[in-house]
Amino acid sequence: MTRTLTTPRGATLPLRAEFPSGAGPFPALIVAPGQRYPMDRPILERVASAVLACGVAVVRFDWAYLAEPAGQPSHGLVLEQEDMLAMLDWARRDARLAGDRLFVGGKSMGSVVAWRLFAAQPRLLGALLLTPLCTRPARAGEAALAVGSENYPGLGLEARPLFLLAGDRDPQCAAADLYRFAAQAAGPARVAVLGGDHGLIDGAGSEAGHDRSEARNAELAGTLAADFIATVLRRGQAWRPAPAPRQVTIRR
Repeated sequence: MTRTLTTPRGATLPLRAEFPSGAGPFPALIVAPGQRYPMDRPILERVASAVLACGVAVVRFDWAYLAEPAGQPSHGLVLEQEDMLAMLDWARRDARLAGDRLFVGGKSMGSVVAWRLFAAQPRLLGALLLTPLCTRPARAGEAALAVGSENYPGLGLEARPLFLLAGDRDPQCAAADLYRFAAQAAGPARVAVLGGDHGLIDGAGSEAGHDRSEARNAELAGTLAADFIATVLRRGQAWRPAPAPRQVTIRR
């Protein structure tokens, strides 16, 4: 189902909700796009497809500013936070969705917004941080800087399950920073590192090779995300905080 949703400030958001077969109510994932990575791009498309296949509904959307020719995120991502909260409120009102079995996630900038909602909403079951922003790339005369704790505050107090995924050559999230960041979590954190950049694309080779690597990594991202959600649902509230993250590294 594709429709639009109006936010409290009057902005219009494209919304795509996909439901498994059956009567429901279904658990659901609300997933946010990246800054310039809309909901129909390969990673989000494949994550949605894989999660749907394991019996979980998926709600995707695009930021309001993406409809503008030169649109930009708001200062401090305040409006984007409102956009995603509107999606979460819509999901909780929909009778086909189980309001007590919801996950949130996001790609890149979307993961920062998703984290804010997750931290403020204790009823959410888990969070998926896809290519998170845990490293500030090197600037002229300066070294790269780990910024995971800055962009995702309160991780050390969070006991709910987390899934973090990045590329091994992602300047926005170096693998070492990702592992150190995930290790701060008070609860179980799965970490996956795939071969690629911030878009999970292998930068070497031909354009066809780029497309193949993107498709392969999107498929892996979907499989890993779906397994994470299915595991959380299967274990229910039996999760117990773990001292260190579970690390999954997949390379070419």
